[in-house]
Amino acid sequence: MQSIFLSYSFKNEKDPLTLAVQAIITAIGFRVIDGKILDNNHVGPGVTEKLKQCAGAVCLLTKEAHETGWVDAEFWQAVGAEMKICLLCDESLQLGNPYDGRLKFAFSNENPLKAIEQLAGTLGIWKQAAGSNTKALLLPSEIANEALEYNAKCEYRCMDYATAEESDWHEAKIFPYVAGVQANLPQVPANHDVMVRLTFPQKVVKSVYTKQMITLKLK
Repeated sequence: MQSIFLSYSFKNEKDPLTLAVQAIITAIGFRVIDGKILDNNHVGPGVTEKLKQCAGAVCLLTKEAHETGWVDAEFWQAVGAEMKICLLCDESLQLGNPYDGRLKFAFSNENPLKAIEQLAGTLGIWKQAAGSNTKALLLPSEIANEALEYNAKCEYRCMDYATAEESDWHEAKIFPYVAGVQANLPQVPANHDVMVRLTFPQKVVKSVYTKQMITLKLK
């Protein structure tokens, strides 16, 4: 399951808005990750590492959060990491020019619903782009077992059905399963075919593009 980094003030942890944002993220199909118990309350490398694990960041900037500077700091770390970011901010806050042009949804305590709806729509788009976790059975079994034995590097790429546009190669993991050796492909978008490549010390083998089972053929 892909994750979303949620940045918020822990003073607002039990607030209805914070709980609603967490519920929306989970309902869309993401896991929630936050910056708790990291770096002795310092926004540093620990937060950066958590951000790298996520498909995007949602920053909930309340008045309390803006006063501490915590959420602002995590927001700019996400910007520096070139992540997808959605900022929910109290409409009374004056954020200044650096925030202009960012994906921003304003809310008030009296009317938070519109921002929640906008967040849900954005997360739905992110989820579609992130794709789903897919497992592929690797055949023939001789090559698949050899890949396990020699710890071959496993990668996959996707191709759009409609445009035939190919993605870059992404790392994958292989593991033994009851039906044989499988590859875990973490982010396969909808309506895409998949190709798998195994790199051994002395050779490279790969599959053809396919929608379901992946059969490796030596070239």
